Amino acid sequence: DLQLPHMSRALPATRLRWPVAERSARRVRRCPLMTMTAATPQRPPAELATRFVFSYGSNSAAQLEGRLGPLAAPPRAATLRGWRRVFTGHSETWGGGVASLCRATERCVVQGTATALTDAQLSTLDGYEAAYAKETVRVELADERGGECECLECIVYISLDPSWQGPPSEMYIAAIHGMLREVSADPLQAVSVCAARASLPAAARKGEAAVPVVERGRWAHPGDWSNLGLPALLVELNLAAHGGMRGFGGVHAERVAAALFGGHAGPPRAAPQDLLQIEGALHAMGLATTEELRAALRRENGDRHRRQLEEVFSGHELAWLRRALRATEPGE
Repeated sequence: DLQLPHMSRALPATRLRWPVAERSARRVRRCPLMTMTAATPQRPPAELATRFVFSYGSNSAAQLEGRLGPLAAPPRAATLRGWRRVFTGHSETWGGGVASLCRATERCVVQGTATALTDAQLSTLDGYEAAYAKETVRVELADERGGECECLECIVYISLDPSWQGPPSEMYIAAIHGMLREVSADPLQAVSVCAARASLPAAARKGEAAVPVVERGRWAHPGDWSNLGLPALLVELNLAAHGGMRGFGGVHAERVAAALFGGHAGPPRAAPQDLLQIEGALHAMGLATTEELRAALRRENGDRHRRQLEEVFSGHELAWLRRALRATEPGE
């Protein structure tokens, strides 16, 4: 089998690999991306956000706001019973398989978030999810005070073809991990990488019966951002700027993000498109890996990269990267 970085110890014999070379050259745009300067738009009134969407893939609050504008309210932790998260198809922009859902036994659950959207935001999201069909499901919302769960009807996007075509990229699965961290009590939980079996009964193909799946591995966050590939690191930066690092360990992310970003971060960038533009700009500087970026951050005071990095990242983003990658000089 292929190897996947940072696999859970629960599956030592099953590994998946994502070589850097398999990322399409079309994903790397060799042009600088200017930093954000626009003022943050106003949040819509809560009474207009009446359409709830269940997110189980990369649609964190940061990603949704980068695509749709400010949300009326933060997402809530949600559980969908009787389904499994699987990976299907191949996304050129994400560089690998993407998440979908398939029916399973009632004991199976999918953890995710429920987010309230306005009609206009839902219409915009439909455009991003054009390859998916919309269904309505009932999810359970946890009572933060320990009471009974509340049931809520949500829209969910599901791929019409659940067949496995390859593993997700590290960038994409890091985005899923970030979505779960926004609401999770266990921020270091692993993400299971499952695939629907190649031969499906007719009823399963129509979504009318449980689909047999096989677990191909589990991805666990390394806890140290210097061990992430460059695209996955940019996902983490976008989440940190948006405050999506709740409860996460690593290098004291919650404290670092709050201290560095506070109320000055601005709106999140649209993922993955804006993040791939940043990756392309870094590649054009000769920075193709996280370690090369870390080295450039350490020497930028007297280096030709300084002005280029300031064109790509905001001052707050550069400060976060230095701290997250431990790229500060002694005494800073």
